Amino acid sequence: MSFEAQAEWTLELTRKFYKHGGKSNNKSYRGTGPAWSRSFFGASTPKIEIEPGAILSNEQKARNAKTLKNMKDMYLRSNTEFKGRTPFDIGQTLYQENDTQGNCGEMAAVAVYLAVRENNVPADEVSLCSLTNKVNEASFSHNFAVLGTGPNRAARWVVDPWAAVCCSMDKYGDKLTKRLNDWLINGKRIAAETSKGNVYWVEPTNDMVTGILTTWLGREVKANQKVT
Repeated sequence: MSFEAQAEWTLELTRKFYKHGGKSNNKSYRGTGPAWSRSFFGASTPKIEIEPGAILSNEQKARNAKTLKNMKDMYLRSNTEFKGRTPFDIGQTLYQENDTQGNCGEMAAVAVYLAVRENNVPADEVSLCSLTNKVNEASFSHNFAVLGTGPNRAARWVVDPWAAVCCSMDKYGDKLTKRLNDWLINGKRIAAETSKGNVYWVEPTNDMVTGILTTWLGREVKANQKVT
């Protein structure tokens, strides 16, 4: 069974939920240098240094200001808050509490919840997929929802609200790569851990980010399976 229609509607509902909310804290425009140091976050202020000579539109400046606020607010939220809960439960909590601050993981959980609750996709056909690229002590992880099961990627559908991508899994690498290239052209930057304990603004096409597609070493957690 193809879940194409349900996947497209799930993406639309999830993006609508986040449209006017807090959104993510790991995107900026023309950002460079360290975003924050995890080790000293309590004593330092998160920042977005702008590339020399870059001219930002008012919209981009507003997005950067929101990113800075979200960094401060979201870092206070425990990284272990959702452990022991299911993706469906996490998404339900965020959605019902109108909690729109979240990066790819929170957005994917909301997509999982909406796929099951609003689009009638069976819970055992929905999962949250995590891809991680590790280089020595550095890492970058990304999460998205998947509708459908089985080894045939052409029959499974990815819902990635963070990147605004919806497609069959076999086309996901190409679709995400195009999105990252578009972000590069538009001056968007991504926060990625590039040294132990430190997070830096990097171009969307940085190896730390694109490496998740090169390795594709991911794991999936079913909608009603506890996150460990």
